[in-house]
Amino acid sequence: MNCKINCPACRGRLYLPFRQNDDEDVQDIICSRCLGRYAVTYLEIINSTFDLETLSSSHPERATQYRRVYRVRAFNSKREIEFLEFSLPSSAHSFSLSSGDELILLNTIQDNAIDKLIWLKNHTTGESYQFFSPSSQAKIIGLKAGMFVMGVSLLLAYLLPLSPKQLLAIALPTSAGVGVCVAQRQSRQGKERNARVATRLKAEQMLLKNLDSVNERLQQHQQNFIAERRTRDRLRQLHEKMSQTDTAQFESRLLVLDRGIAVLKEQLALNQNLIDGYSQVKNLLEIEYETSRLAEQLPNAEDFGAKIFARLEELNALERQKEALALDREPAKLYCE
Repeated sequence: MNCKINCPACRGRLYLPFRQNDDEDVQDIICSRCLGRYAVTYLEIINSTFDLETLSSSHPERATQYRRVYRVRAFNSKREIEFLEFSLPSSAHSFSLSSGDELILLNTIQDNAIDKLIWLKNHTTGESYQFFSPSSQAKIIGLKAGMFVMGVSLLLAYLLPLSPKQLLAIALPTSAGVGVCVAQRQSRQGKERNARVATRLKAEQMLLKNLDSVNERLQQHQQNFIAERRTRDRLRQLHEKMSQTDTAQFESRLLVLDRGIAVLKEQLALNQNLIDGYSQVKNLLEIEYETSRLAEQLPNAEDFGAKIFARLEELNALERQKEALALDREPAKLYCE
């Protein structure tokens, strides 16, 4: 299983890897646009509970605020039991969690270690929630650092014989500069990593992107095959009914049905070739992706990519041929022949 989401940082397309039923419990991914790095974890819910907690407030006159605290017991990819706890504000919609549901967790990575939970999705129900934005988190940290430096600067300047204007002239630029530097450093963290690892992760994103595209086309052709087969069967039934009733009376219509059935037969054959071809390309991409998880640099990677591209070109040619046949199946043409 694999799916695509928007990157929590830049909203670019981020392709999630399929679940691996092996020792690889957590998988790294990277956003091709902003180079934000995340850890993906898949869990299968065993059971869950949630409590409504009251949030303390320093202003008694304000309305009482609540949050929902969820506690989940689940299996990871290695069928080991894990415990997950997260909270959502009461203003957010309640999050559905049922036994057997599959959860997808996205965590930030800090210093090559899994850090905060940033995004959560119940893949079974389609519900998702993003806890924070990496860019806003960096700005908050920078603001706190700037305020701290400003406080220290004011204290030191106060001990010196300076006027209020001089105090502000010293404190404000210093705190602002430190705040900006800290925010920029926080936003860069997680992006600076081993170049070979980054290259591999970006290549994997490209493989997952191609796999997603191939999956969509494969599903479309499978749906078309089912629809065309049903149409062919209906035409055959109608042909049989006309033949049994009065062949002479329905002679012209029977000829049209014969042409339509013949065209559909060709279309079904082409559709089956497309299904087989895209299934093969899908398997090749999955093999390439799974192999890339084991080695940073694959042998003959360029040759492999060229073969897949050539195979896709062949399938595109088959699709154009099928589209031409679809035009031949139009009622006006069938009657004119």
